[in-house]
Amino acid sequence: MKKDAVVYLRTRKKKEFERQKEIVENYCKYHFAIIRIFHDETDGMTAGEPSDTYREFTEAAGNGKAEHLIFFSLREFIKIFPDGLAELRRLTDDDRVVHFAEGDFIGFRDEPDFRRNAIRSFLSFMETTRAGTPKKGAGPRSKKAAGKGRIGRPKALTDSQIRSLVSARRGGTTIGRICKDFSVSRSTVSKILRNYPELKGEWKGKPRKARA
Repeated sequence: MKKDAVVYLRTRKKKEFERQKEIVENYCKYHFAIIRIFHDETDGMTAGEPSDTYREFTEAAGNGKAEHLIFFSLREFIKIFPDGLAELRRLTDDDRVVHFAEGDFIGFRDEPDFRRNAIRSFLSFMETTRAGTPKKGAGPRSKKAAGKGRIGRPKALTDSQIRSLVSARRGGTTIGRICKDFSVSRSTVSKILRNYPELKGEWKGKPRKARA
């Protein structure tokens, strides 16, 4: 049975809206019944305060009509707010189930609780990464601390980051893409996936189905 969902799109041109709408409808085709598509037409894509349309969208989702919120992509979602990750956490903590029609790597499309937990793991990973990023204007490191720059073995991932990595792979993200997103080598990914043989697959392919 299809689950009710509401959609929010923010675009600059009519053609862009039509393209995103088509991708969203294909994403929802066998899984969600779209109650309504909320659309903001904007001259620029800079982040700012949520629009009246967005507030109406979240109200429609919050009054029990629709648990599932569909956006075009995580990239476009982040552009809407000064802190898009904080908004994603707010929606998730409010028991909404957020989906991204294009490039969705979270997985668990039909399992709300698992999906929310996967999103929380992803947010924890991003928050950890953000906390470890040097602030602009920070003083130079000593030569010993600097070493040879980025050359060398990558730091081990935390348990939360490993869960995010596994969720991304389970959602269909290629190993090459995972290496870039998590800044790790292929050998590191291979070691992590030793306990998940069904997810290894080919380097550029999708995860193999587990054998019966």
